[in-house]
Amino acid sequence: MALPDSAFIGAEIPLEGPAFDEFAEPSPSASEDEIDEGGGAENDPANEEPSSIRIAATKGGSPKRRAAPKGFVVNTAACTGKGSKDLFTIVANELAWRERDIETRPPRPPLQATIYCVMQTQDMLDRLPLLVRRHCWISRYLGLLDLCDKGNFARMALACEDLSEPNAWDFNPKTWVLPDQLAQVREALAKSKRTFIVKPEDGSQGDGIFLCQGVRDLDIKMSTKSNKAGVVQKYLDKPLLLDGIKFDLRLYVCLIGGSDIAPPLVYLCREGLARFCTEIYEEPSSKNMHKCMAHLTNYSLNKRSDKFEHSPESMEEVFDTGSGASKRPMTAVLRRLQDENPGFSMDAFYDTVAAIIRTTVAAMAPVLVGFSHAAAAAGTPLAAESSSFQVLGYDIMMDTSFKPYLLEINNSPSLCIDEALALEPDDPRLAEKGARPGRPQSSREKEGKVCLCMDMAQPHTHRPSVVDVAVKTTVVKGVFLLLEKLKKGDSEPEVEDYISVDVSREELWEKLQRVEAVFHQCGGAQKAFTGHGLRRTFGSLCGQGGLEKHDLDALSQRLRSTMFVNNDRGVKPDALRLFDFLSVIRQVGTRAFPGVDPRDIVEHVLDALGMCIWIRVENMPSQWIDRDRLLRDPEYLLGAVCYEFDKVDTYHRGLLTSQAFSKALDALGLRYGQPEVEEILQYCTITDDGYVHYKELLHLVNPGTPRAKQSTMKGTLYPSHDEETTPSEMERYSDCGVSARGDGFFAGKTEDIRKVFARWERGSISNQQFKSGLEGIGVPVTEELERQLTTYGPARSMPFS
Repeated sequence: MALPDSAFIGAEIPLEGPAFDEFAEPSPSASEDEIDEGGGAENDPANEEPSSIRIAATKGGSPKRRAAPKGFVVNTAACTGKGSKDLFTIVANELAWRERDIETRPPRPPLQATIYCVMQTQDMLDRLPLLVRRHCWISRYLGLLDLCDKGNFARMALACEDLSEPNAWDFNPKTWVLPDQLAQVREALAKSKRTFIVKPEDGSQGDGIFLCQGVRDLDIKMSTKSNKAGVVQKYLDKPLLLDGIKFDLRLYVCLIGGSDIAPPLVYLCREGLARFCTEIYEEPSSKNMHKCMAHLTNYSLNKRSDKFEHSPESMEEVFDTGSGASKRPMTAVLRRLQDENPGFSMDAFYDTVAAIIRTTVAAMAPVLVGFSHAAAAAGTPLAAESSSFQVLGYDIMMDTSFKPYLLEINNSPSLCIDEALALEPDDPRLAEKGARPGRPQSSREKEGKVCLCMDMAQPHTHRPSVVDVAVKTTVVKGVFLLLEKLKKGDSEPEVEDYISVDVSREELWEKLQRVEAVFHQCGGAQKAFTGHGLRRTFGSLCGQGGLEKHDLDALSQRLRSTMFVNNDRGVKPDALRLFDFLSVIRQVGTRAFPGVDPRDIVEHVLDALGMCIWIRVENMPSQWIDRDRLLRDPEYLLGAVCYEFDKVDTYHRGLLTSQAFSKALDALGLRYGQPEVEEILQYCTITDDGYVHYKELLHLVNPGTPRAKQSTMKGTLYPSHDEETTPSEMERYSDCGVSARGDGFFAGKTEDIRKVFARWERGSISNQQFKSGLEGIGVPVTEELERQLTTYGPARSMPFS
């Protein structure tokens, strides 16, 4: 059966008649109430379509009034990559949605809900300011490219294993990262006769992958590589075969939205691709390990084989379970497995794969929040995460017992819907010049012409691939329908071709989200790993178990750099250091709390620090706060206030200026004189120089936080002598810049000290005047204070506590 006309991209939309009326721009004179949500293009002359289109639209008289546009506008102007635009055009046509594929002027916020289809991060960043209108979406997340990097994903998986249930990561073959774990790899190779597979960190489409057996084999093959970075995995030497051929499955997973209080909505497409090798499989040995087309299922490799079987040209044959094509619909292969094997169930397969997706997305989602925080700090609009969606490619292979293993996650699975066919040596078209190498062309332009692009090494032609059109149209159309249901107000949309995967109940996500909140609160990658940052965060645990302050200093030295790599030049990789921070928590916990189960050590440390995740229930970012509940639930009110205070407390000292205090109240919709503000002020102290001290409030809401553990106003700098002080506490207090002067120091002098400190912090007095002021109220100046003044004095950033 031939493909429908809509499958042949490149056919122009007619400029006259009903077909054009559906896609035509509204008349410049149309009023806004004629256009759904201001639909169509802006009424700006600079945005008018070319005159030929306008003339055709008005042919025969005045412009016609058209019905309001349906669904979304699909903006494909940034789709300059191979083939993706063709697919988006097919789907837009099937849904009767408008497509905008040319931008004749700098983009402006659209008047109608729009889906921006982008392939590169820079294209995404250029269009983020346009997402100001509700229900506008962009087809990319900040940071997912780096998360899907082979080395980064392996490091992430290793970091998360101890946070998960036993065997939760069994779907991930045993993995080592090079060059970090080269010694462990050599040890494993020396002890085992099994085969290992080595994948370069920056490789794609099967490039640079090789098998090895033994240390010598690894050394010989690695010696030819200029880049030694990569991952090593145990090779799945007993894969499930069909007709003696090895195959893998490309599954499509869609992520939509997400925030720091909820993970993205996640959906697994029921349809996918089965990709087959082109040679009979044999267990690897020194005689056959070089046969990449028997061991590697990558389409980019096998399509070059003369044994590659192209898909049939009719849908009936494509979905036939007996098809022998080298690329087939996944559902056809699963049905065949179910028919031939009583122990295999398609439903059980989807359930198992959904569990894999649930675990991996639970690990990645908090990092996406970190990328969003970093982008917001750099001035990127806050819609970066909540208005994103993206389709990922999960590559799955089953063993002989039908257990699925995750080979890798592809950040940009191919959306190309054509295939290359090599020309026979006697084909007369070889005499033609063909297209220029690398010139982007539509499917219709390429069809039948001799092409010299990189799809194949020899001259070839292109034609639409029926299997790709069928599968990938199902994938993208399902995603667009999910977005349409969200637009209509369905918070948990469902479509026939997708399975919902709930990540919000995953314990791993909750733990990592809690760590990310602390990491962000501690200043992120820029501050959390400094000696000062580690002391501020974990200093209260020093003296417990075997943890000492010099251990934190040593950690700071080791964490000056990270092994996580940055492939996406459009964003900074700082968010990936969440897993370095997780490692810090583990190391601190191991020394401070010896004997605690490694799976519980992270929560044990965070509980000891008292750093709860304020954004979960009691305290949420202001855009999520239940303002009605603020007025009726005092506990909720105080928690929300603490969260807002912390956001504007630059140095996290439990101290605010009056302006910052008012700003926090404004964020909650509160004003002076309201009973709720009076309730808040009961736990705050306002100093003579206008500062608001809220440590007592912190102590009430979350008594474990480091600031709340410090004494309240009456004993901020040093405990009074009528309190019991352990030797370890005395040792910690000895590091304070101001020390006790025998029995002459009392906590009551704290207020006087604060006044002097406030004048110095504002720059009203010099360092020498500050020291003289302290001595004037009977407080001696120590060597530690002199050191801190030297360090922090120029910036006036010395913490009071």
